[in-house]
Amino acid sequence: MKVNERLMFVTMFIIRMTYLMLVAFSVHLVSLGFLKTDCMSSCTSEYRPICGMLQLGNKSITCSFLNRCVLDLRTCIFAEAWSPRGVPDACLKESKECYSIIYSIKNQSNQIKFNQTFKL
Repeated sequence: MKVNERLMFVTMFIIRMTYLMLVAFSVHLVSLGFLKTDCMSSCTSEYRPICGMLQLGNKSITCSFLNRCVLDLRTCIFAEAWSPRGVPDACLKESKECYSIIYSIKNQSNQIKFNQTFKL
């Protein structure tokens, strides 16, 4: 019985230490800005398309967002420097990465409700 008790003690100790390390690591990621906790949690489904642009080195990505709130949400959650481009409207030409960019916002925030006119 002593061997089983010792094994159980060691197992519980390892589980507790792993949990504490994960909590500490999560706090560290938040403090470094890799995980955003202060972003707004929801946007309306109002269809007011806006073209956003992200500059990555010498490459620029342009994507149409449902509205300004969704553009700002992407900027906040992923700590990216998206900016509105030109007049508020959908982009004339979108980058090939747009589908995954827009879909990732939807996955990150369950509160966003896209209306039927916005096709993913």
